[in-house]
Amino acid sequence: MAAAKKKEEKPIRQKWIGTAELCEKLDCSKAVVGKHRKAGKMTARRNNDNKKTLSWPWPKAQTEFEEAQAEKKQQIAASLGRPKFDLNAAEYSDLSEWEKVVKANEMGAKNAPDISYMYFKAIEQQAKTRLNQLKVLEAEGKTYERDKVESWAFRVSRANRDSWLNWPQVVSIKMSEELGIPQKKLHDILRKYIIKQLERNSEMPRFFLDEEGSHEHEDN
Repeated sequence: MAAAKKKEEKPIRQKWIGTAELCEKLDCSKAVVGKHRKAGKMTARRNNDNKKTLSWPWPKAQTEFEEAQAEKKQQIAASLGRPKFDLNAAEYSDLSEWEKVVKANEMGAKNAPDISYMYFKAIEQQAKTRLNQLKVLEAEGKTYERDKVESWAFRVSRANRDSWLNWPQVVSIKMSEELGIPQKKLHDILRKYIIKQLERNSEMPRFFLDEEGSHEHEDN
């Protein structure tokens, strides 16, 4: 035998009331319902005739208010059992501000700052400090445009490369006479190893990124 279908419950018709009437029904202040609305816990709409005033759906507003108040009480009850973190305590004097924030959150302290907010705040402060340093350097004439520096470095590197590639031609004649070997053979040998060294030098920038400033090379 087929089960009888339950009658669908009709939605409760909402009556829109003003803030004063709402507060009277709920026995609370305008500030309380205003906070719940800003937190997204209660629904309201602006009136067409006066955009500064709000209307609230009743009895939906009553249900939302009771749920919001219950959640607030739970948060207060939970915070009462949590320790308070003293940022100025002597035992934490050796910690940085960031380490204190991490410590407070690890303890579950009720006054612990939001760790993600503090993290981005620290990054913002570092960026401001760096910007101020750059402004001072710029005022002292100690900064240079990046494009110009890169162009200058490229020209210097190219001139240095061309100078070395031409060096065998310049010295091979006298060196071959002193060593008693054919000039062309000496020229080709010198050029061969110079090209290898120039290829190796092209990888030099990575050494400048070494934190310890090590410029050691492996012997081939």
